[in-house]
Amino acid sequence: MDIKPLIKLVLRSLLGDMACFTDLLAANIPHTRIATKPKVERLYQNTSENWALQKQLEACDPAGPLCINIVKLFNNEMDDCFYAFGRVISGTLHEGQEVKVMGENYNLEEEEDVVVARASKLWILQAGGRFKIQVS
Repeated sequence: MDIKPLIKLVLRSLLGDMACFTDLLAANIPHTRIATKPKVERLYQNTSENWALQKQLEACDPAGPLCINIVKLFNNEMDDCFYAFGRVISGTLHEGQEVKVMGENYNLEEEEDVVVARASKLWILQAGGRFKIQVS
């Protein structure tokens, strides 16, 4: 799917007719599969045993292993929990699914920086994060 018309429509509805700005964004934002490969190469420590896993992550395979790049954690003081904001690189996340959360110091030899958590609720953020739509 060509993302350029969608970006133009969304930004036009938010910012008005700014064709030059939306053209600039559309021309410089790479396709997901193109942008994912260097990200996976940079973040994932490859060994000869898990080379096939790295290729699945680079392909953004929805049927592949679940891998989410969490970019921000938001503290929810009312529910005493965190909201994790991230991008699904591969796999499909379902509500109630148990996931391994690997910290910054995680490595394949020592799994010290790993916590098992449950994805209690899933949302899609709208309008810069002000509104959220629950996905069931």
